[in-house]
Amino acid sequence: MLKAKLKKNLANDINNLAKEGYRVSPHTLVVMKWYPTVIMERSTPKFKVNYQYVLKETLLVSSGQKDVEEMQKQGYTLIGDTEVRPFHILLFEKTTLPE
Repeated sequence: MLKAKLKKNLANDINNLAKEGYRVSPHTLVVMKWYPTVIMERSTPKFKVNYQYVLKETLLVSSGQKDVEEMQKQGYTLIGDTEVRPFHILLFEKTTLPE
């Protein structure tokens, strides 16, 4: 499925950039044409924490609520959501201290 591939590619791209010191600007997850997109920023001096991201897709609002609860238990915060009919895409962020 093309959309699932796009979500996976975006998740990989976001996490690769996070390893380079970038962070997703909260509430910037949008769909441009068929492509989920976010705005990322880099801080000078570097951010004092590391960022990790997870993207989830769901058809049902109830499934999305369960995803939010599950991700919060793992230390993630919901920082973005958008819709690509019929799917809802949720973006979660987690911070960790540098090693």
